Amino acid sequence: MAENSNRFQLGQAVDCQEVDVANKKEAYVMTDSQVKVTISPDGMGTEGTDVENISRETEKNKVFRESAEIQVVQTFESLDAAAQAITDFEESTTSNFIVLEKQKNFGNEGFRPSSKVSIHWHGPQVRNVCLLEYTGVPFIIAGRKVLCCHLGQDLCLPQKKRYIQATDQKKTADHGYIKSRKIIQSTKKMDCPAKIYVYHIIRYPDFQITRNTAWHKRMVSKKMNQEITKDNKVLHSYVVQFPKLSEHGNHPIAGELQVKRFWYHVRTQPVRRIYGPLQNLRNVFQRHTRPLILHGYWDNKTQS
Repeated sequence: MAENSNRFQLGQAVDCQEVDVANKKEAYVMTDSQVKVTISPDGMGTEGTDVENISRETEKNKVFRESAEIQVVQTFESLDAAAQAITDFEESTTSNFIVLEKQKNFGNEGFRPSSKVSIHWHGPQVRNVCLLEYTGVPFIIAGRKVLCCHLGQDLCLPQKKRYIQATDQKKTADHGYIKSRKIIQSTKKMDCPAKIYVYHIIRYPDFQITRNTAWHKRMVSKKMNQEITKDNKVLHSYVVQFPKLSEHGNHPIAGELQVKRFWYHVRTQPVRRIYGPLQNLRNVFQRHTRPLILHGYWDNKTQS
């Protein structure tokens, strides 16, 4: 191989067959940052795409990667805005989250708390991150909603175990004929720990304090518990904590499958180069001999 075989120029198509094992990592870095390599439809070669669009897309992915590793906490004034932000987050990270937990009064803006409700001045703290800092305005938590990755924990394991036990008992009983099939993977769940936390916050600006002392907080909280059942001015908001991209576990994320498929084509391309023409020759032979077999050509030859 030539000395510059592992050096790629901007806009140059890369021949996967000339990339040896020692330079695969470098080849991937170059193709990801400069040239977007795709397998041609016939599976025999590679071709480059528009360099200008690729550079713009690469820069966008780089910014997204850097921002995805930041613990993002956002506050929204309505539940619809929070739901739209979660949808946008799923689309941008190519992920999917499902509801794991939802408390009773979450999203109920007509909620009337009792006099025994807990008054907060900061917090809550989730995964060592304080969602709301001290502003002098007291608030209560109306409810919480937790969304987990769709490849998270399997919550139906007890039901599955009971079903398996009941099926085994029916098989061992008399005249127990139950159709069964071999299940290689009983669930898609991969115990992914990634979660989205949404808190419904109700603020009371009429009870705002100007001095951050324990005595002022205690006195205002006591007064607030006595008057919280009355008609007070309230402000509803929803605080959302998004997970980092690295918090996903036990499954590929954000285009890792495309990278694995790319290297699968790179490793198997020499095999396809050798056996591809043989496969085409086999198809041509079958196409020309099938009419002879259907019309009994070989039978006539055998009888004669």
